[in-house]
Amino acid sequence: MNDITLFMEGYKPALYDTVMSKRFMGWLPQLQEYPYIDEGINLIPDVKFYLFFQTENQKRDFQSKVSKFAVPSIEFHRLLGQTLGYPPKAVDFYIRCEQEPSLKPLKVGMHYQGVSCNGSVYDLIDNCNWLWDTYSSKDLPNEPLQVRIGYNMYSAGWGDIERIKEIQQIAFSELPISEITVK
Repeated sequence: MNDITLFMEGYKPALYDTVMSKRFMGWLPQLQEYPYIDEGINLIPDVKFYLFFQTENQKRDFQSKVSKFAVPSIEFHRLLGQTLGYPPKAVDFYIRCEQEPSLKPLKVGMHYQGVSCNGSVYDLIDNCNWLWDTYSSKDLPNEPLQVRIGYNMYSAGWGDIERIKEIQQIAFSELPISEITVK
């Protein structure tokens, strides 16, 4: 299932996308039935973005918090990641990369049940466990968790920590991380 369908079926807490996505634009009329914000949340100047919520309360809570800082900013990225339901360690790593670009080579991508985010290779096991615990449901198809290392994708079945450890070792061998000090 894709991220839009999973949002509309209530499995994802929020959905963030842009008019630059043709796929998204095809769903826009149906998505506009949900509470949303379409101003003051743009990550690219002069490009319209939408942030959809499951409830009006979620929308009001986000608006209350985002009104306290600039967009884009570190605070905005943290709030957006939390709102979109990303693993906490993935959100923290994204913020650290914004502050310390030298950490970016540690980045691996993760995709599970319509949630796509990045995190540190060092946090891969924790992030995968978090995604499985948060987004698994007997009502959802048993899709593998996908991990992106550079341009390559690797799959792991639900709860397959041994496979995640293998993927993590692949990342350690392929990513240019030998000179990076992790604090």
